[in-house]
Parts: sequence; C-alpha cells; structure tokens
Amino acid sequence: MTGKKIVPKIVPVVFWESRNEQNIPLVQIGSGATNQKARKMKTNFKFLVVLFTLASLNFACEVDEIPETDTTPPEFSFRISGDGFEQTFTQEDNFENIQLNLRGNTEYDFILTGSDQGGVGNISFRFTTDYIQLISSVPEPWERSDNGFSTTVEFNGDIRNPTTGNILAGTLITTGQVSQNLQIGDGLLFQVIDFGGSDGTSRNITAEDLTILIGEHATELITR
Repeated sequence: MTGKKIVPKIVPVVFWESRNEQNIPLVQIGSGATNQKARKMKTNFKFLVVLFTLASLNFACEVDEIPETDTTPPEFSFRISGDGFEQTFTQEDNFENIQLNLRGNTEYDFILTGSDQGGVGNISFRFTTDYIQLISSVPEPWERSDNGFSTTVEFNGDIRNPTTGNILAGTLITTGQVSQNLQIGDGLLFQVIDFGGSDGTSRNITAEDLTILIGEHATELITR
C-alpha cells in the first residue's frame, strides 16, 4: 500500500537503554576507548533512570479529591522510536487516516502515558503477539496478560488513592512472517478510562487503534 509520508512530530522524553531479562543495561565492555565509552554509557544510564523516576513522580500526582462529576475525557501519548524513526501519537491524531509502517524483525522503544486530572482508572496497551512481542519487563504497578492471541499491558488505578496518570517505558520487536507485507487493522490499541467522577456512574473512555504494516521496508508514517 502506498500513501503520503508524514513528517514525524517529536516530543522530548527520557529514553531507557536496552536491558536484558535481569534488568541490566546491555553494555559491551572492551578495552581502551571502548571501556571509557561503556563507563560513560553506564553513568548516563543511571542519570536517565533518576530523571525518569523524578518525571514519573511528577507526572503521577495524587488527586486531592475526585470531582463529583467528570465529563472530560482522559488523554494518552505513545512515543515510538527505532530504525531511524521517531513519532509521538496522541488522541488528537486522526487514526482512521494514518498507517505506521514497521520493519520486520526490528526493535522499537516506546513510552506510553495516560492521564486525567480527575484520576485515572485504567490505562491499557494491546497488540497481537503473532507479529509483535514485548521483550522488556513490566514494572509494578503495571500488569501483563497474554491470552495466546494478544498481549495486554495495563495499569489499574485505585479510587481510594487516585493519581492523575502513569507512565510505561519498554521495548517491542516485530516478528512473524515478513516475506510479504502484513497489514494489521488492530495493530496497536490504546485505551484510558477515568473514574467518571466520585459516583463512578459514567466513566469517560479514550480509545484509539493504530493500523500498522509490517514488512521489508523503512519505518515511516503515511496517510491512507
């Protein structure tokens, strides 16, 4: 499928280094200049961890009091980078008219945020496991579930101790058959739900579905 290429919009955020199953930064140690570079990477990584932690604490502020009524929909942002590509998606994008082309067998870093000033009840991120896999660990209080068809990573808020949002950073890899282009209508699904006010009778939901195309091509965002 062809389409008009979209110039990426970039929002400054903090990156995580790639990590292994033991949650240790993957840094190759050599000699001479390589060792100096490795030590610098480790130092930078620790600094980024501190920044990210502080940003998370500032982002997920406690809600003093859930409003009696809440008619404002929650918001989300999803930042993905890899293969020389970088893009941030929000609920303001026209998901019906865009398509994200991903390269097969390629790793992508992401940062997902969900927020609502009246308190976040749930943030979820879902994708089909036949073609995309999450290779990074999921930190608490986020939870991961796999049903054999799809993977869902979600955060559940506590109405007794509500916060304005939460952040998840991780790494995905595109897998599956890439001998021919594979278009996935339900590619990456994002959903944020608030508490709907203190009575919780009418929750506001923001949900979007990003169509993706996996194949042997460059990573880019196009219009459909």
